[in-house]
Amino acid sequence: MSEVLKRLLATTVFATCAVAANAQENNGMGAVAEMPAQSGQALEVPPGTSVRYSAGQSIVLGAAAQPVPEPLPLPAVAVQPQAASVRYSAGDSIVLGAPAPATPVQSTKAAAPQRTFGFSQGAVIPLAGAFGDSVSTHIGINHGSLVERNGLVNTSPAGLVGLFVIKAGIIYYFDHQPRKIREAGLKATAGVWSGVTMNNLLLIAGATNPISLVGGLAFGAYMYHREGLALAKEAAAQAASRSATAP
Repeated sequence: MSEVLKRLLATTVFATCAVAANAQENNGMGAVAEMPAQSGQALEVPPGTSVRYSAGQSIVLGAAAQPVPEPLPLPAVAVQPQAASVRYSAGDSIVLGAPAPATPVQSTKAAAPQRTFGFSQGAVIPLAGAFGDSVSTHIGINHGSLVERNGLVNTSPAGLVGLFVIKAGIIYYFDHQPRKIREAGLKATAGVWSGVTMNNLLLIAGATNPISLVGGLAFGAYMYHREGLALAKEAAAQAASRSATAP
């Protein structure tokens, strides 16, 4: 019996020593982790843990995780100012690389009034007065209510037409003078010949001389004022046109 006990005791001691050695080995190497067979996948493993790789995986020895670099700022690009656009009309010649033509400076000189047949709109009232004087004189002489006291005036139709042409020439002269002379001449001719026309019409209608004279003076003063208003309106339109075309 003693021999059997000795063998049993030796076997127990050997098994105990083997178990203790295996436990010591496991404590030194750490736990064992199985890695899935996925190539290129990075897994975090606690320290002291044994890692087992399967077929198909790639192992990077000593490689640390690289930080992702931040994107570099793009270089600043200078924005070129847009060039001024130039419009050319038909017939203009364009030279490549040549500077843009300079914008013409608007003239500050007063623009001339628009004219029809050489007369401006401001000459309408004086022309109407001169025409009315010639026509009313012709009607009054043929009617017998008027007597021309100026012997230099030819009372024939041709003479009255010639007289109107002379009056139109005087109006044309004043219409092409500087502003102050033009305004004074046009207002005077409008007032005088319009008043004479009204005087002739009143005499043809049978009015006596004092009444026809007063009526002619009143109507002449009114047309003198109307001519001044027409010239002022013309000047305002020209000023508005200059301001609209000024740069």
